[in-house]
Amino acid sequence: IMSSPFISKNLMNSLRMINISEILPEARYIFVRRDPLFNAQSLLLSRKKAHGTANQWWSTKPVGYEEATQSSPEYQVVWQVLEIEKTVTRFLDKYSPQYIEISYETLCHNPQNTIENIREKFHVEIKQDVSFDNLASRNSITISQNRWEKITYW
Repeated sequence: IMSSPFISKNLMNSLRMINISEILPEARYIFVRRDPLFNAQSLLLSRKKAHGTANQWWSTKPVGYEEATQSSPEYQVVWQVLEIEKTVTRFLDKYSPQYIEISYETLCHNPQNTIENIREKFHVEIKQDVSFDNLASRNSITISQNRWEKITYW
């Protein structure tokens, strides 16, 4: 049993949340929701970086991903983002009143306020002053216009 706070930022855990809640019933969740199109773009770029091609799956594999692999990479990443969001949302709505949803964009624009909202929601004490400058948002189009149009189509 842990006696100190534990924080995990691991997208793979989004598919393990029921198991986590059984092991750690006191767990609290922070759901950072990002514009799905930029999330999908990030996955395409990560595929290219990890595998040298956008055609090979990368990261979390939601139930049913095998069928999604029959479609274009652009469809796959949009499907992947939306399925993970659905899975997380279903879990939080059904099993955990101890969560807060924040937007990625708000977190980047005003991290101090976001941290304060989390602190208030979970009634946690911050033992030292924490100061954040605004964080740089990665929400900008960095892929070809053709590929971006394919993502926005789905």
